[in-house]
Amino acid sequence: MMKKLSAALIAALLFIQLFGFGVTSRADNQFTYTVSGGKVTITGCTDAPTGELAIPEVIDGKPVTKIGANAFSDCGEITAVSMPSVEYVGEYAFYYCSALTSVDMPNVTEIAGGGFQSCAALEFVNAPNVKKIGDYAFFWNRSLTSVSFECATELGTEVFGDDESITEIDL
Repeated sequence: MMKKLSAALIAALLFIQLFGFGVTSRADNQFTYTVSGGKVTITGCTDAPTGELAIPEVIDGKPVTKIGANAFSDCGEITAVSMPSVEYVGEYAFYYCSALTSVDMPNVTEIAGGGFQSCAALEFVNAPNVKKIGDYAFFWNRSLTSVSFECATELGTEVFGDDESITEIDL
């Protein structure tokens, strides 16, 4: 009985390790993440990030394709974000990142509701491949002057609501 139980337990642990179902891990002691279907979703960070935040393209040999809901919410010392391989930014992922000034996300195709809401210092966003932008995604970004969304086909409610400084939107 003990041998059968041990073999089953080892097989289950190996399955979870390979496919990452529900397992949260740390990447370079900076990010927490989950793996599903062989792809990584960043769920947060182990310490409050400061300065420029570079989201890696690969963690543990798997592509980083998503930023989860609330992953960096209220991280007031992030000044810039680059995420070259990310395709999806979750709800309120960067909500109230008060020092964030620029975001470069060339492969993002969807930004969920409130994704960058209340980032008062945000001036520039580059997301040329975004197709869908959720409600309030850039609401109350009072310093936002320029955005580039060359492929956007679906805009939610109040995407740029209360953005007083915006001068250029490239759609």
